[in-house]
Amino acid sequence: RGPTLRGRYAPARGKGLNTRDAASAAAIRRLLSTRAPLALDTASLPPIRLTSRLGEGRFGDVLRGESDDGESFAVKVALRPNSRLRLEADILRSLGGAAGFPRLLHHQRAGDGGDGLELLVMELLGRPLQSEWEAAGRRFDAPTTRSVCRSARACLARLHALGYPIGAQRPQAWQPAARRRPARRGRERAPPAR
Repeated sequence: RGPTLRGRYAPARGKGLNTRDAASAAAIRRLLSTRAPLALDTASLPPIRLTSRLGEGRFGDVLRGESDDGESFAVKVALRPNSRLRLEADILRSLGGAAGFPRLLHHQRAGDGGDGLELLVMELLGRPLQSEWEAAGRRFDAPTTRSVCRSARACLARLHALGYPIGAQRPQAWQPAARRRPARRGRERAPPAR
């Protein structure tokens, strides 16, 4: 038997929630079961009720929110104050809704609404890529794969142009393999003449 994973890398617990711990899963279930609208500290958005879970990021769950008039939103929820969520809000604000990125509608820091949650309210772009992947039988055809890669490369290029490097990912590393030249390692020698 190998080593067990503990803490934030523990296997998923709860009813289909892929959260890092049982307390987070319980808090998200409580949020989804509450029928009251979120306590947002802004008048620019209508009251938003959380209806379902869309997915999970590295530092927060993404929930679907709907207003009374049927408009849908993506709401990223962090249960504790989180500097990475603030950085994400700054990045989305500077991108201003560029293609491939949601428009940031509201950022509320933990404690502002009195509930200790940190929230990002964004426009809902469409179905997550994971849902598309599963709907396609976990296999994309070549044109879809090329389209996804082109979009991902364009998003990386926009982020790098704004000065936000994402790990070691560079847009130049996302070139199609057919266009890449092999690295030259010194002079290649011709075979000896016979």
